[in-house]
Amino acid sequence: MNISTDKTSTLLSIRISLVLLFLLIQSTVFSQDIHVLQKIDSLQSKGSGFYRKGLFPSKIRFENRRKIHEDNNIFFTALTIYTLQSLQNNFGTEVKILIDSMADQARQSFPYYKNRQGGYTYNFYQTHPDRPFPSFRYLSKIKRFRLADDLDDASFLYMTQNTSDSLNAAVKKEMEVQTRSTKKVMSTFQRYRTSKAYRTWFAHRMKQDLDICVMSNVLLFVYEKGLPLDSTDIRTIVLIKQLVNSEDIMRYGYIVSPHYQKSPVILYHLARLISVAHNPELNTLIPKIVTDLKSELKFTNNQMEQIILLSSLYRLHQPVDFKFTYGNILKDMYSFYWFRANPFSGSNVFFKRVMGSRGCFNFSYQSQAYYWSLVLELQQLSGAKIQSSGDFLKTTMYQ
Repeated sequence: MNISTDKTSTLLSIRISLVLLFLLIQSTVFSQDIHVLQKIDSLQSKGSGFYRKGLFPSKIRFENRRKIHEDNNIFFTALTIYTLQSLQNNFGTEVKILIDSMADQARQSFPYYKNRQGGYTYNFYQTHPDRPFPSFRYLSKIKRFRLADDLDDASFLYMTQNTSDSLNAAVKKEMEVQTRSTKKVMSTFQRYRTSKAYRTWFAHRMKQDLDICVMSNVLLFVYEKGLPLDSTDIRTIVLIKQLVNSEDIMRYGYIVSPHYQKSPVILYHLARLISVAHNPELNTLIPKIVTDLKSELKFTNNQMEQIILLSSLYRLHQPVDFKFTYGNILKDMYSFYWFRANPFSGSNVFFKRVMGSRGCFNFSYQSQAYYWSLVLELQQLSGAKIQSSGDFLKTTMYQ
């Protein structure tokens, strides 16, 4: 009888110990997640003269100029929320509530960026009232510097909202309308000019261009919303395959992706799309993209570039060991630009070869909030370990 009681007591003690260990691990994991999320949350605007409530600040720098300006575009806010929402199922209830709160606040600013005439589409800059390039007084007052609505912003803003199937289909139809023009896209190589793949702009007067990252983002929207593929989607997939297999994304990023340009960023877009789409045709690109990712990883010294390359490899089930300190990541954030605007992106390919390869006239954009969401993304995709010394910037993430 005593032996039985002792065994029961021992088993109970073991179970209690295991439960306590589990709770301790869960608490540690939660604190790691909330640590970065609190950093992102602290960067979200609570409402100021320049940043509306819910926006995540970003910065813009004119190429070859040292001065960096604040920029209140909607794009980085949508990117940040999309990235956090895509990770949401990995977290517990407390973290999900925090992400939902940030998303709700962000959506309050969306109406100010919607189509000027009340249509379905969205603009990079505020349209109600119009404020293009808000930190550049001269540019912001000139009507011809107002941008057309674009497929990138529309894709991400709709992916962060719970919209109806009919509305999603209507947005997709607007995107497809842009491919029906009989005009060739003169800003790309001759072999791609007649492609009926997704364009970049909801344009009437603005020159169209083709950007593999924009195409990837539109297809991401199509797959995330569960929309049926049609001929435009098939043609876009065909063009993406041609661009990857031809090496053009590695050699001529400034031509085939004039708004992103850098190989690590292009490869990240492709890996993200492939991991969501599970499309057999896109899956054939995996070996080539993995090779390119590993090649880029060997040569880049910027830790933000390393982070998105590693995330892409983990998405494609190619784990690689790494070690980062948050303080060093923050330093490299200041020299890492996600997106580039160029008034000549729709120009003849010859002109782009001369000017684009030198980065002339680029407006380069960055966002610390979005970059921290990319850090969190790698942490979740890799199951990274976190070593904290109590100081956020001294925290180490490794695998």
